[in-house]
Amino acid sequence: MRRTSARAAGAWRDPSFDRSGAADGRHSVEWHTGTGRAQLWLLISTRSSSGVDERGLRFALLGSLRVSRGGEDLDLGPRQQQAVLALLLVHANRPVTYDELVAMLWPTEPPASATNILHRYVSSLRRLMEPDLPPRASGSWLLRQGGAYRLRADARTLDLLRFRELSDRARGRSGEDPRTALPLYAAALEPWAGPVAAGLEPLLGALPVFAGIAEEFSSAALEAADAALSVGKARAVLAALRTAAERNPWDERIRARLLLLPAAEGKQAEAVSGYRDLRRRLAEDLGRQPGCRAAHRP
Repeated sequence: MRRTSARAAGAWRDPSFDRSGAADGRHSVEWHTGTGRAQLWLLISTRSSSGVDERGLRFALLGSLRVSRGGEDLDLGPRQQQAVLALLLVHANRPVTYDELVAMLWPTEPPASATNILHRYVSSLRRLMEPDLPPRASGSWLLRQGGAYRLRADARTLDLLRFRELSDRARGRSGEDPRTALPLYAAALEPWAGPVAAGLEPLLGALPVFAGIAEEFSSAALEAADAALSVGKARAVLAALRTAAERNPWDERIRARLLLLPAAEGKQAEAVSGYRDLRRRLAEDLGRQPGCRAAHRP
């Protein structure tokens, strides 16, 4: 089994980290602190639990929808076809019914040819993933399952699943060892380049599953901020927390930590400036003041 580092998955860019490889193909992340260093090996298999060989094919949802092979982005076709792929990816390894896909593409009144159009999109996506696939063959990635389709992926091939895997690992460590939890949180959050499947909001924005993923990001950013505060590494997650604040401007949990992080690094002026900006925006837009938690922590 080949092993790779968080860097290969789009890892934390922090000058206080060193990364090194081992003879057996492993890669490590070393976090240098004021009292020493912690070393963490991140192990992600190149073969999925379902046995699919993922060499070269990668799916990205955390920002613009992308599919790449060997580092080259592929042409995903028309927007409706892209939306089909995005919905299959957010439900990776689970069946998505024809009815769900049709309702997403045509929320009010689907055309008489809806089923044929959907089948055509799926066939095109299969050929995209497996160019040498014979006609009418189901292939290894996008499978038909009764009245549904299922796209196979794992944390190596899909950034959303990698985000969840790394976040879960971080949560498992955060209570007892936040120093090793923090680089996992940072590696999980770093690939987020915008809303899920950005640009396809007119087709996907009303679906609850996409709002749920956005909440996953905010929750992970909050947890990462708490880990960062506990070990004095505020800057490690500041960018992710600012992104969460932009997407949730009135979430006082996020705003409170956004004030605490610079204060924890001795940047009191930045913390006070942030609080004043929050107070002004709340007064102008909502006609109220920050809650006690946000008001007293700086």
